[in-house]
Amino acid sequence: MDRKQLKRCVMLSAAAAAGLYGFATGKGPFNKARFKEQHDALSRYVDNNYPDCSYTSIAASGTGWMSSVRRRGRTVAVVYFSKSPDGVYVFTESKTAL
Repeated sequence: MDRKQLKRCVMLSAAAAAGLYGFATGKGPFNKARFKEQHDALSRYVDNNYPDCSYTSIAASGTGWMSSVRRRGRTVAVVYFSKSPDGVYVFTESKTAL
């Protein structure tokens, strides 16, 4: 294998490793794939409680998950949620100053 092929192989291996890491941790474009059920629940919660707002990527937090609710680029609340044994999502939030 010549130097150019070796360099290409190393670059492809690094890109594949980064993609696998992103998928495993749920970072970037893989967040919705890894946390699909949680995104569905959080989306309904935000639509019902924070009209005209969006939310950030979901992150695992302790025994549940967390996300920030945003309006016009500013965080209005941090939402923590978990799933009860009977399958119901329970939300708690921390309001932030507007």
